[in-house]
Order: sequence, then structure tokens, then C-alpha cells
Amino acid sequence: MQQANLTDAFNGTGDFTFFAPSDRAFDRLGDRDKRRLNEEPNYLVQVLNNHVVNDMYVSCAFTKRFITSVPTIQGGMLTLERFRGRSYRLYVHSGEIRARIRMRNVMATNGVMHLIDEVLMV
Repeated sequence: MQQANLTDAFNGTGDFTFFAPSDRAFDRLGDRDKRRLNEEPNYLVQVLNNHVVNDMYVSCAFTKRFITSVPTIQGGMLTLERFRGRSYRLYVHSGEIRARIRMRNVMATNGVMHLIDEVLMV
């Protein structure tokens, strides 16, 4: 967030949901993607904005057989899904990328963050 100069944007008003990729998710990216994110600040902003929606989605909103699509502030679409097996799991999809929500409902003054295990590239 700091590297992309987005800290101020998320310190403002509004209800946001940020599907935050873990450090491990970034570590698993290929060298080419890592290089591009480090060398092109505008691309980094686009990728991070692809993880943010202008509404607050806490995990209890993911009801049984829940699937919905929501627009990102980047202009893309994310699909939110609850999968029920032995225990329920929450996922967010962007195109072909399916990320599992590993940590839920980290509340902030202007929204909520969920830690995910993939980077939702644009």
C-alpha cells in the first residue's frame, strides 16, 4: 500500500472491502510479474485496486451457496463464493485466479480486510 501511494486513499471515508494478498502470495509470483510490479508503480496500483470493492463484505454475508459478482475500484469484477464441504470456505475469483480467504474480517474504521492466498493480477 505504501509503495503504491494508496495509504491516504484508504484512510479516508467510505466503506471498502480489501482482499489483501499475503506476503506469501506475492512471493509465489513469477519473476516477470514481480519485476513488473516493482518497476511499474502504475501497474502496482492497478493490481492493488483490483483487490478493493466499494462496499463492506464481512464473512457472515457469505451465506450458504453464496455466489455474487462485485465491481472493483479498478473496474474489474470479482466473484465472491462460499464453498461448503466439511467446513465452509470463502473464495474470491478474478478471471481464472481463485484465491482462498485465509483470514477474515479484519475491521478498520472505513471497511474490512480479508487476507487471501493469491494475487489477483489484472
